Amino acid sequence: KNCVLPGAGQLIISLCDAKLPSELVVPADIGVREFWREEVSEGKFLPGAHNVRFAKTVGQTVVDLEDRWFCEAWQEEKYKPRETRDLMNERGVSQGKLSLFIDILEQGKADDEPPLDIQMMGKTLPMELRCVVWNTKDTACKNSQTSDVKVGLELIGVGRGKETDCHNAVKRKAFGMFNYRLKFKGMKYPSPDPTFPTKDFILRLMVQSVDFLGVRAPHAIAEGFLPLGELFRDCMQRNIGKPSPDEMEIVDLRPEKDGNVEVDEEGTKYPFRWYKLCHPGGPGCKTNKDFRKVGYDFDKNFQCRVQLTLQVMPRAKGRSIPASIGFRAGPAKLKDPNRPPQPANPIFAPDQCAAYIAYVCMEAINKKKPCCCCLSCCVLIALILVGYFYLQGVLGLPPL
Repeated sequence: KNCVLPGAGQLIISLCDAKLPSELVVPADIGVREFWREEVSEGKFLPGAHNVRFAKTVGQTVVDLEDRWFCEAWQEEKYKPRETRDLMNERGVSQGKLSLFIDILEQGKADDEPPLDIQMMGKTLPMELRCVVWNTKDTACKNSQTSDVKVGLELIGVGRGKETDCHNAVKRKAFGMFNYRLKFKGMKYPSPDPTFPTKDFILRLMVQSVDFLGVRAPHAIAEGFLPLGELFRDCMQRNIGKPSPDEMEIVDLRPEKDGNVEVDEEGTKYPFRWYKLCHPGGPGCKTNKDFRKVGYDFDKNFQCRVQLTLQVMPRAKGRSIPASIGFRAGPAKLKDPNRPPQPANPIFAPDQCAAYIAYVCMEAINKKKPCCCCLSCCVLIALILVGYFYLQGVLGLPPL
């Protein structure tokens, strides 16, 4: 108490080899930890107990209070982050780690704000992240005038990445249609691993051009990184201490406009945002390129736009409202993407191939431009006529 900042704002925490005498009496109705906090730390001892003797300092850490007190982001935190600090001996060698919470209050407000439950603050909350890739647009072409587009997502540090299915022959100004849901499970916030950056849950977005035959490796079209630490923190603060999934809340990525929502087949609304992505190699799709080059504009020279929905929820809430992956049948099913007919093998999928040929021909008629299908049809008709006249001369078929 009565600490003045700015000033000598350092808190020295020492871990000592405490030897408790056998005569120290601990009441049966409270635990040793509560007894130590309420009785020993306050200098109150039960009758017949001896004072605690500290024999040797094992390790020590120094906490700078000024850095925390004058940090606005730290002051705005309702639940202060858990810190993991090394306990160093006189030789500068770590003797272990200490996990602790540090909170600083004004002296006049300390009595009005009771201490928070440390046991609740120390707990981690299992989380689930649900991502819905709706569409892509303005996708740079990799196969002359089109690209076979696939979108991949990776929550860095949490398992393997996930990806959507492929939309073939996407033109630059056309929509790449997906309506594909991806889910990430198994992460905890705050992360119990002290080496994992708990405040930097970063989502990596990748748009790739894949080979239709699967022979060559995918080519990168665009890439971006989206920090999600604020979403996870908001979800933690809203749902901490709520035992029932019905009381838990889902935290969505806020849309740019109120009307930016999509719906599934059950009528559930999903707010979305559009993100512009650039090529990972920089301007001109080349490696080791300087992004600061004069004339390069991220808003004008982007390679793709992605329409995305993000939802963060406690794992218990996710189990109570299951959702299917992709757009296949199941709970919270997304609408099938209204894709135009895709190219297919005429032997194994003749109906799909015929639908694709009819679609390409109609597109050529509407745009009044010939296409490869028109040339193929002309060649096929010419071969049929040549074959018929040949058979007419050999077999004596009637004339047309």
